[in-house]
Amino acid sequence: MSVDATNMADEIRSAMGFPTPVTAQLVGWSQGVLDELTISGSAATGSPSGNAISGLTGASMAARIQSGAGYPSVSTELLAYATALSNYINGNGVVAYTNPPTNDSGGTISAMTGAAMATAVAAGVGFPSVSSELLAKCTAIVDHIQSNAIVSGGVIS
Repeated sequence: MSVDATNMADEIRSAMGFPTPVTAQLVGWSQGVLDELTISGSAATGSPSGNAISGLTGASMAARIQSGAGYPSVSTELLAYATALSNYINGNGVVAYTNPPTNDSGGTISAMTGAAMATAVAAGVGFPSVSSELLAKCTAIVDHIQSNAIVSGGVIS
């Protein structure tokens, strides 16, 4: 398994109660998030567990989302949203490996929750509270990453 933008977009669509089919814009948005995770993100390999994810940046994620979703530019809100997502994943995503001490395969990501991610996004963007839609979207993102991402030698796929 590995992360997949089309699947994550469909999971977001379903969680938020949007009709089928999933839109190309939502697939592009999901691709931007996952590209930032898999291209910029990495995890330490020093121990079997407790290896933090690092390397994601809000500006890079926002640019990837903007490109994938076809937005004309990176808005202030998109930058704040992407920064909150990146900071949350960097600060909370933890990798555990099933093949220590080399940690060359079998790593999984855990320790994130949709509720905590939604709270971070709401605070980062300046929303007055966490809406049910934001909670659903963040839960779908977290669930997809934690259920599908594989980490080998610090590389996330």
